[in-house]
Amino acid sequence: MKRRSKWIKITLLSITGGILLILGIVFTFAYFKGSQVLKKYLTETVYKGSRGLYRLETGDLHITIIPGWISIRDVALIPDTALFRKWQMADSSVSKLFSVNISMIQVRGVDFIGMLRKQKFDIRKVIIIGPEIKIDIYKSTGKKEEPRSRQTRHIRINLPAGIQSLNISQVRLLKGSFRIIDHRADSLKEVIFPSIAIEADNIHTDHSGTPDPRLFNADDIRIRIADYSMSLDKGLYRLSLGVLSLSTGNSSVKLNKFSLAPTLGRKEFAKKAVFQADRMNISIDEISLNGLKFDSAVLKGKILASRLTVKGLLLDDFRDQSYPRKPGLKPPLPQDLIPKIPLPFSIDTVCVQQSKAIYSEQKNAGPGTVSFADLQGKLYPLTNDSLKLQQSYTMHLVGSALLMGKGKFTASFAFKVPSNHSSFNLKANIGNMDLMEFNQVVTPLAGIMISSGKLIKMEIPNILFTDFQSTGILKFYYSDLEIKLIRKDSSSWTNIKTSVLGFAANTYVGSDNPNRNGKFREGVIRFHRDTEKSIFNYLWKSVFTGLKSTVGINSKEQKEIKKERKAKKK
Repeated sequence: MKRRSKWIKITLLSITGGILLILGIVFTFAYFKGSQVLKKYLTETVYKGSRGLYRLETGDLHITIIPGWISIRDVALIPDTALFRKWQMADSSVSKLFSVNISMIQVRGVDFIGMLRKQKFDIRKVIIIGPEIKIDIYKSTGKKEEPRSRQTRHIRINLPAGIQSLNISQVRLLKGSFRIIDHRADSLKEVIFPSIAIEADNIHTDHSGTPDPRLFNADDIRIRIADYSMSLDKGLYRLSLGVLSLSTGNSSVKLNKFSLAPTLGRKEFAKKAVFQADRMNISIDEISLNGLKFDSAVLKGKILASRLTVKGLLLDDFRDQSYPRKPGLKPPLPQDLIPKIPLPFSIDTVCVQQSKAIYSEQKNAGPGTVSFADLQGKLYPLTNDSLKLQQSYTMHLVGSALLMGKGKFTASFAFKVPSNHSSFNLKANIGNMDLMEFNQVVTPLAGIMISSGKLIKMEIPNILFTDFQSTGILKFYYSDLEIKLIRKDSSSWTNIKTSVLGFAANTYVGSDNPNRNGKFREGVIRFHRDTEKSIFNYLWKSVFTGLKSTVGINSKEQKEIKKERKAKKK
């Protein structure tokens, strides 16, 4: 019995020893020879797959059968620029050249047995560390080939012959950078994304032919880009992005912190711009795009989304009118701008939340300023879809704010897109507030100071704006109004004239509307657009004509409109 037990032990030890010896030989072969075989396979696959355009170089490559690891250092994808030029002369569509350098690639949890026996690649995790990606874009040359339909492109991973399926649980790209160099203009243009990270979950593909709607066969792809900035408009502005992140699984894109900031102060900016220009200072806390169809974006280059949300927008627009205007400059109105955007897009709703807008003009005195705090708005729909533009559609903008940070302001715009005369309509209401708040704008720009007065309410039933003029009615209800005319010099005669004119103005205007007898003065809006200025100027100046009309300052056209309205009421 003891001899039999001893024999069994010896037999088991011999078998175990034999297995370990075989495994040792296999592991040793895999470590030394497997690395060489894999290197050769990768190098030949890249060279043949790119038809000789790219060459793959790698540093140390190690394979560990258990626990199934592959480690590759110093990976480089090197282009053949001479061959690229040759191709470019023969095919005008060839215009991009890639260069890639990667510090390390780690492949973990590889099922080598399944890979060898069934040609199925099951991998737990792929980690790509420190990739530096460069894209050179060149001007297309040579003969033109027939245009290729974007419909023939795919968003799935195509397996090479000999591989039955590919399953990767996780892919992680860490500490990456992305660089684009545009050679098409006379001078080089360079765009650098210094920090990129990519995560992909549950990648699966096989030869079954089953349609897979997922982008690149992954349940979710998350991309994070941080700390991007660039100079714009000959150095007058600096564009900065905080953290841009997207998720194909959630169908969303999100940007934390956006800034378009002037690089110079107001005086220096105006001097460098030479002509009158709107100095825009824009910052946004958060921009999010939801319901985004990534397949449409990738395959057709068309942005389709259900909702765009802008939170914490601060828009500060300033214009120095002491400088001459640029000849021929005509800032487009919103409905004129939309069809000209080259990227096709369609967004159901755009929401603006917790925002603020400031518009300022300066002549010789200090700037006159109109501001809107606690700005909330909704724009729908927003699209430049060709079918929609052929039929023409109405884009609505509804919103609310605190005018001058005090009075409740609501407005509703209706833009016809496109429109023969760039027409749009505005309805608005303002709640009660102290009229002295308007001194911020009327004193510098109109030479009027409001000493006292309460706004009861203001109603704008409708203003029709076209490309060249605006027309409408303004109902301005106020009480206890008293105004002063601001003198421009300190001579005695000027002081007397100012006092007399101020007295006459208060007498004519009246302190209340409606007055003590119940008579109400209605204002007529009539303004000929200054096409060299922005829409903010157009809106403000149109409303201002209605305010002046209410207090008796009317143009010839406004007087005619008042007569016509009075005749209709009789």
